Amino acid sequence: MLGEALRLIRVYHDLKQKQAAERLGVSTSYISEIEKGTKTPTLETIERYAKAFDMPVSSIIFFSESLEQGGPTIARAPSSRARCLR
Repeated sequence: MLGEALRLIRVYHDLKQKQAAERLGVSTSYISEIEKGTKTPTLETIERYAKAFDMPVSSIIFFSESLEQGGPTIARAPSSRARCLR
C-alpha cells in the first residue's frame, strides 16, 4: 500500500506523474511502477517524497499503514482539488 499512499499524496497536491517525477528527480515510468505496485520505492525515494511534499517520512509510512487497515482515503473534490475524507 506504500505505492497507493504515494499516489494519493501526489494526487492531493494536484500533480500529474510527470510533474511529480520532475519534482522528485526520478523518471515518470518509475513513479508509475511504484503507484501500480510493480516496484517498491527505496528509502531514498520515500525521503525525496518527504522533502518534496514537506512531510516527515514517518507520516508517509503511517499513512500507508492506515490505508492497509482501511483508514482515510482521498477523493477528487468538485473543484478538482483533492480533499482528505474520513
